[in-house]
Amino acid sequence: MESNNKRKIKIGWKRSLIFTLALALILGVPLSNMESKAQAATFDKINKITSHSLYWNSWDNASAFMLTMDSGKTYGVQRYQNVAESPVGARNVQMQNGYTPPGAKTLVSYINESDDFYVDTVLVETGVKDYVRGYRTIFILKKDGSVTALGNGSSGELGIGYKQSKSIPTEVVDPDTGEPITGIEKIFFLGGANPSSNNSNYEGVLLVSKNQVYLVGQAFGLNSYTDAKPVKVNMFPSFTTSDAFNMEYLEDRVFSQEYRRTTGYDGANTFFERRVFSINGKKYSLTDLYKPDPKVDTELKSTALYPLPDDFDIKNLKRGAYSYMSGGGGYYVETNTTYAYKSPDSTLSTWGTTPTTYLTGTNNVFESTPKILATSVDAFNITNGGNILYLKNKNVYGYGPNKGSRLGVDGGAISSPVRISGDANQIKNIKSIAVNNAANYALTEDNRLYSWSNSTNFTLSSKKYLDLFSVSFDAQGLAKTYAISEDFKLYELTSLTAVELVSATLPNVAPKDYVAPITAPEKPLLTITSQDKFNQNVVSINYGTFADIATKQYQINGGGWLNYTSEILITQSGNVTIQARSADSKGNISDVGELTITNNPIVINSGDPRIEKISADEFKIHADSTGTTKVQVKIDGAAAWQDYNVSNNLLLTPGAHTVEVRLLNERDQELISKSFNVTADNPEPVTVKKPSVIQHLTEDFELYLEFVHDNPEGEIWYSRDGSPWQAAGGTFEYNQERTVLVKVINDAGVESEVTEFVTTPVPPKIIVDNDKVTIDLGIDPSRVKVYYKESTSNDWIQYYEPITLTPGTHNMDIEVRDQYGAVAKFNGGPYTVSVIDPNAGNGGTTPTPNPNPGTGTPVGDEDVEFTVNSGGLSSRFEGADLSTIIIDNTNPYQTINSVSRVLIEDSRGNGKGYQYSMDVTDFISEPMQDNSTNSQSLVVSIPANALSVEVLNTKTLNGPAAELSNLGKHVFSGSGPEMLATARQFEGMGYNEIPLNFMLGVPDRVKIVSSGSGSKFVPGQSTGLMAGIYKAKVVSTLTSGI
Repeated sequence: MESNNKRKIKIGWKRSLIFTLALALILGVPLSNMESKAQAATFDKINKITSHSLYWNSWDNASAFMLTMDSGKTYGVQRYQNVAESPVGARNVQMQNGYTPPGAKTLVSYINESDDFYVDTVLVETGVKDYVRGYRTIFILKKDGSVTALGNGSSGELGIGYKQSKSIPTEVVDPDTGEPITGIEKIFFLGGANPSSNNSNYEGVLLVSKNQVYLVGQAFGLNSYTDAKPVKVNMFPSFTTSDAFNMEYLEDRVFSQEYRRTTGYDGANTFFERRVFSINGKKYSLTDLYKPDPKVDTELKSTALYPLPDDFDIKNLKRGAYSYMSGGGGYYVETNTTYAYKSPDSTLSTWGTTPTTYLTGTNNVFESTPKILATSVDAFNITNGGNILYLKNKNVYGYGPNKGSRLGVDGGAISSPVRISGDANQIKNIKSIAVNNAANYALTEDNRLYSWSNSTNFTLSSKKYLDLFSVSFDAQGLAKTYAISEDFKLYELTSLTAVELVSATLPNVAPKDYVAPITAPEKPLLTITSQDKFNQNVVSINYGTFADIATKQYQINGGGWLNYTSEILITQSGNVTIQARSADSKGNISDVGELTITNNPIVINSGDPRIEKISADEFKIHADSTGTTKVQVKIDGAAAWQDYNVSNNLLLTPGAHTVEVRLLNERDQELISKSFNVTADNPEPVTVKKPSVIQHLTEDFELYLEFVHDNPEGEIWYSRDGSPWQAAGGTFEYNQERTVLVKVINDAGVESEVTEFVTTPVPPKIIVDNDKVTIDLGIDPSRVKVYYKESTSNDWIQYYEPITLTPGTHNMDIEVRDQYGAVAKFNGGPYTVSVIDPNAGNGGTTPTPNPNPGTGTPVGDEDVEFTVNSGGLSSRFEGADLSTIIIDNTNPYQTINSVSRVLIEDSRGNGKGYQYSMDVTDFISEPMQDNSTNSQSLVVSIPANALSVEVLNTKTLNGPAAELSNLGKHVFSGSGPEMLATARQFEGMGYNEIPLNFMLGVPDRVKIVSSGSGSKFVPGQSTGLMAGIYKAKVVSTLTSGI
């Protein structure tokens, strides 16, 4: 173990003063308090750490250093809880129990911002430029170039021209004139040639003018004490400005002493401090640093200067020294010395006692030629045992004697650097290293501290630290190690595992390069809170509990940030992504919270519900929408609403009527309701009136159709799904969609017109309440049994009570059976059931949104009818005016839909057949605004192939049934007609309906037809979709014959 227990230090004990100071830092970064955020802390950054020599005390008491802070304050830190604080802006702050003027009670001395020199609260001198302070004397350099001194001067120590102690500043004299000395520009503490503990012989100073050095003290073979006057020093090269002269100490130590024995019990104090002078850019030392240390050494006896490299920087030099002892009387026989130096280009080299001969007695070998250990070195340390640790590329390397495996690896002396990886390879990603007499220390980038003193005791500290540093206290490799914790407290690392708070009164401190983490508001949490009656999701955003939230924002599908004030109603269709963020008053922005949902709102077609009169007493109700809706009607103020299938036409008795139509969602919430006043006319005279059909649901969950007619002598006949006609009676076995044809035959055998009725299956109602799903049949369920299953399963499960489903989307099939569970009355599905996750948000992805099919765009202002006549052959088109379209916005993926029909009557009786076709030209716009010419001269077009029609099955209204429709989708080309229906010979006679579903897919680009002079729009090229009125020529042709 490397130890100092072989050293003896003479001390002159002076009474120590312990201070308890209430310190409050005025600098730092205040951070607001908040939950789940790091506690705000105030701290002061350390700009500089300087070792400070209390050379007349024991080694522990001499453990002092100065912290120069970012706030402008300086703290002197001494062991045993002594902390001294300077005023803000003070310079040359010292803390030592040397000479204290009358009235001063503390160790602190400094020069304030007004250039006044204080010891404690005692004003000693004004107009001060610099000072040095020893154990018995104080020398003060004034701004006017004069020097004053006070303290012990009975042996001529003050240089005031006579031998007398002084308690007030007294002028130091010029050695030539005896007058107060002038022209002094720098002052350095030097020490003395024949020091003993606490002796004024060690109080020497250098006074430097622009071209002369003066000595007060004993050094270089000179002695100023004889005449009590400074003496001129002529051993230095000449210079012409004081800026060309400087002196520095190795590791800032002005005092480093060891009592060394030479023979038996004889010996003397040996002083290890080392000085380097810079004169005219050249570097010199008083001791040859490239030779072994002598057994008894006081370098101020030197009268020679030893040149050093011009770029030599003593701040980058460290020294490890140790004396080998043999014999019971403490007989020191040899000195071991190792130097480590990092050059300006970060190359680390070493010279001195070799690793294999260090601490081997009289056989040690001193290598004078520096040996390069590594390049690109970040930091290094040395111990008095001659061991060198250095940091490179976040790894630690070792070199040296390695006694007791001190470097952390086995194998004895290490003559070539090896990496120190730890007993578990934990020494990596290191940002700082340090050493002291007890252990080695390494601090990782994530603030974990490891310590070790051999190859097996690598130890992880229970605390985390921001930084780590060592302070030398003897210029021989002995040091104290300190660390700054994450809560900004300064600790001394006193052993392998022990830590000790340096001072309870020292304020919070931080490393010079420390950057406090930015504390921003927390990431917002987005959740779906409800759905409105149109199945549009409502999203709420929780921005957290951060105290300083100045801005709350959200955006939908990247459409731009908006300020958030309340819950958001999502009206977009498909997959929708909502993002949220916040910022504090300092501009710190939170992480972005995100929620992606699938929004399937119910969109009712523009203008619906509406009523269309299709014959004298027959009306069609239009009520188209996306999603799941139900249509109900009331006639002439009836008490109850009746479910209505829009596939059926509404028959009314002649006269005026009020028809109320409404749409409900799957939760029976009313979406829209309209009232219409209509008039039914007397139909063409018929012998027998058409019957009407009313649908009912029985307690057995079967459909029962009530056939109503006002022909008291007639009989109802019906055909179901094309079955043979039969007399009416009974119920249907299944609750399913059926097409029923109904007619009345009177006693005379005359038949009424046929009423076509499509049954409306009555599915169970699925009610979702959070994660509970209820299946409601709308009847007393005691006479049936209900089963359900996931669509991906083959196993039916009987339903008894509300079931619980996991959050997400489920596809369910439902079957209603008779009370024995044997016969299925109803089978439907899959039904999509969405269970909302109350904790959804901040993550998760869904498929990329498909283009929005749109909600429809008005096609003209009203529907049209036109008739083509040709003798006994005629056709009538009923539907939207396709020749004019109005586009009022430029949103992509718009579609225009129109349900139309063609009625064709062939009463010629010749059976020649016919063809029905339709031709459409391109849609040409009315002149539009051309912003490039500021004129209404731009004409664009939408191609005819944007329009298509789906031809559905023929409906024979009168006459022999035949399929006349050219079924399927037809796309108009603009270059010729599309054949929509064909009647071959002896087909199509009578009255037939051809159903047509038109769809116009509005493109996102249009073709430029023409433009004005000087326009940027070039005919023939394309441009983005433009809102306006577009017109096309639509030609319907009915041709006789095939």
